[in-house]
Amino acid sequence: MGRRDAEKVRVNNNLRRVIRSAIGQMTLLSDNPATRRAATQSIMRDADPVNLPLLDEALAAETDPGVKTLMQTARAFIVLQDPNASIEDREAAAPVVAKSGDRSAITVLRGALANAPDALKADIQASLDGLSHDAAARGAVQNIWYGISLGSVLLLAAIGLAITFGVMGVINMAHGEMVMLGAYTTFMTQALIRQYAPGLAEYSLAVALPAAFLFTALVGIAIERGVIRWLYGRPLETLLATRGISLILQQSVRTIFGPTNQMVSNPSWMSGSVAFYGLSITRNRFWIVMFAIAVFLMLLMILNRTPLGLQMRAVTQNRRMASAMGIRTPMVDALTFGLGSGIAGLAGVALSQIDNVSPNLGQGLHHRQLHGRGVRRGGQSVGHAGGSPHTRRRQQIPRTLCRRRARQNPDPGHDHSLHPAPATRPVCPQGKGDRAMSRTTFCRNGATPC
Repeated sequence: MGRRDAEKVRVNNNLRRVIRSAIGQMTLLSDNPATRRAATQSIMRDADPVNLPLLDEALAAETDPGVKTLMQTARAFIVLQDPNASIEDREAAAPVVAKSGDRSAITVLRGALANAPDALKADIQASLDGLSHDAAARGAVQNIWYGISLGSVLLLAAIGLAITFGVMGVINMAHGEMVMLGAYTTFMTQALIRQYAPGLAEYSLAVALPAAFLFTALVGIAIERGVIRWLYGRPLETLLATRGISLILQQSVRTIFGPTNQMVSNPSWMSGSVAFYGLSITRNRFWIVMFAIAVFLMLLMILNRTPLGLQMRAVTQNRRMASAMGIRTPMVDALTFGLGSGIAGLAGVALSQIDNVSPNLGQGLHHRQLHGRGVRRGGQSVGHAGGSPHTRRRQQIPRTLCRRRARQNPDPGHDHSLHPAPATRPVCPQGKGDRAMSRTTFCRNGATPC
């Protein structure tokens, strides 16, 4: 037979379905349970009544409980869609299909409901209603999980903003751009490793984390030393200056990398998903939540167990007293701003795994960060939407206590009949210089707490 006599075979979906069913039939009686499971899934996907006798034979010989349950589900799928099956068999198959909880089960039940006799429609509709209710509940839980994973990234960004606001009293409108710089650092790290060391591509994220932290921390220190330190005590000018810096950073990134989105790939151990009671738990979101918890615990350790944390808490509670005790408050301000910016860079690394990397990445974070900002309380960052009124109340408490103590304990060596005022007045916190007050303030006349 010549080449011209041969007839070209058209490859279409029908041919693919026949080939897939034939492969399933050949592997349904395999010795490997994984092979039998894959063959059963292929037969269930096609739902061809021709495969029903072979499936019954394999079901009778099956010993693995998981594969046997899957075969029973596949048989129910086939029977429910077979118009030649008896009403009793189809009635018994409807609960089995609904029990599978698969999204394809809803499609199968809806198709069977359209062609089912009246005696069977009530049972199929009941199974369909229960499955739809379960699917809606799983969808709500799935959305909550997505919210938790995205909220963990916003938590990291808001923690950095809370640190700078608590210690320095500065609302950094360029904080979202620190997140953007962290994401672009991840992109550049992956690009360099892919070009010069392709074998280390799986470990690019481990290299990107310290690189993003150091780069954004240095940028934050440069911003604080170059701009913000000249604007302390002028919140409006600080707000406008940091907003201008954010626009400069956005345009710089847009000029260097272009306005389009950049792709940051996930490593293999962060790719895919895990089924958990009908939920699809993606590995990248799971590891992002774990990473946010680890960074939060590490930050608590820094604030409570290191000299830098001790100095930050001292400056937060009473800036003037900390300066009088020899703490270099300008250096603490610079390191604090760098720490907050570095944490924002870590948030950018995490965000690059679930979102697009673009120059506008940090623009949508400003509003959400300000709502999630915290106030410093006892050395810990406490998220609070109304942080500014709470801070003002804390500033007023030590002043009131100090003046009340001065009235109750006047100087005993002073003649109050001639001069009602005490000879040595206590020093109480005054003015805008104390951006965050302590709950215990010491007066000059002795070491008595106010």
